Amino acid sequence: MAKAVCAQCPVRIACLGFAIEHAEKYGIWGGLTERERNRLPAAEREKISAEGRELNRRLAAA
Repeated sequence: MAKAVCAQCPVRIACLGFAIEHAEKYGIWGGLTERERNRLPAAEREKISAEGRELNRRLAAA
């Protein structure tokens, strides 16, 4: 159910980036479980984190 909600969420990448940056251990964040987040290649995790930071910056400025 949570993954279905995440798939429709406009801030999914920001959420996923937050979870990656803060090594969130519990729950589904941005549509991925902890195991799925940890299995992402390091370059992909960094890209998502950077995109999430940028989106969060824009949201805070709005």
